[in-house]
Amino acid sequence: MLDGNKNRPAEMVKNKVAGIYFEQKVDYTTYFGRYLEYIHGIQQLPMTPMLGYYIRTPEFVTQEWEQKLKDIAPTVNNPWAGVLYLNYAMVNPAETYPTLRSVDIDDGQTRSYSLYLAATHPDFYRRSISKYLAEKTGKISSRKQAV
Repeated sequence: MLDGNKNRPAEMVKNKVAGIYFEQKVDYTTYFGRYLEYIHGIQQLPMTPMLGYYIRTPEFVTQEWEQKLKDIAPTVNNPWAGVLYLNYAMVNPAETYPTLRSVDIDDGQTRSYSLYLAATHPDFYRRSISKYLAEKTGKISSRKQAV
């Protein structure tokens, strides 16, 4: 849930996702554990290119990452790490790509598919090229250019 959501209780909104809906309650957990990577990761499946455009908007993915996941993701050393980083690749594919090359991958996910989704995201080349040009521009500006 996005910050400022008025349709859900504030306690639920700050968690970004609900967890499990029961008949008369919502619990910030999963059937298989209370770790944040489980609670958020299960909400990120299945990973498809459309997930980042129509279901989990870039604004939401950024808020969830900044508020809940960025501090725990580097410490996750199980297959949920691949799910978390592939989800984050929807908003930051160029920076996430190197991590996807080495992080544990979920059984329902392949490394090649994860790298493909990150590399074919429209922002991948825009951010990669911008970073590359910034590095090159710094080097070029320190040399004399031919007139």
